[in-house]
Amino acid sequence: RGELVDDDTIVGIVRERLKDPDTAGGFVLDGFPRTVFQAQALDRLMAERGSDALVVVDIVVPEVELVRRWSPRRVCSQCGANADPPAAAATTCGKCGGALVNRTDDNDKVVLERLRVYQESTKPVVDYYRSRPTFREVNGAQAPDRVAGELESTIMDAPRASQGLPLGAQR
Repeated sequence: RGELVDDDTIVGIVRERLKDPDTAGGFVLDGFPRTVFQAQALDRLMAERGSDALVVVDIVVPEVELVRRWSPRRVCSQCGANADPPAAAATTCGKCGGALVNRTDDNDKVVLERLRVYQESTKPVVDYYRSRPTFREVNGAQAPDRVAGELESTIMDAPRASQGLPLGAQR
């Protein structure tokens, strides 16, 4: 329906996941936090870990581009695999041969609700983090390989940024 999971539930899930040993050296959270309450809870979780080095990356994509991207997304009706973007004209799944169908959660009503929820609940999170020295924006309207390259650079620069060093500086 385009709605978010409630704050307490999602914070509890993230809290438990961050207790796992494989997160000790760092981690990536995709789509969390989505509310200021969640951002504040993440700050507390980071403090509990003895760290305030949180790098936040906002992948910025204009709404018109988001709508364009969401509308053709399709999945296999049998195995659930996502259709590859280049196969937009295909009618059958490349993995199992099942029929490709539009995702049920990508109809206009749900897409518009997602955008409304973003403006109401998530955009304030970006504003919450924007003044931090470790906040970064990546242009998500570029080709996927360029977005991936910018994300990689941002992540590689993250330790320096969290220590207050200029990006590109050596330790």
